[in-house]
Amino acid sequence: RAVLNPVDGSSSSGLAIRDKAGVVTVMANLPDTTGKQKYIARLSQDDKILVLGELASNKGGWMLEVSTKMGEGHKTVEILLDGLTVLRGEFK
Repeated sequence: RAVLNPVDGSSSSGLAIRDKAGVVTVMANLPDTTGKQKYIARLSQDDKILVLGELASNKGGWMLEVSTKMGEGHKTVEILLDGLTVLRGEFK
């Protein structure tokens, strides 16, 4: 489990959960996007980056659920908007 905190001082927040089967669920309270902007979730460890995908608007928040065993060693979770990190956290 990773608590995602804002890197820009905003009131945004999030949570990422990784289960033993390799399913990663990312949930976030983020502002609505405009135009073609998309929130992207990724995992990273040192110089290795694994893009999980695009978050979808879901019942007043944003969510992504993906099954992947590739990112098991990746500890850092980030949500990006237009290439800039808006939320970041670490799996414990």
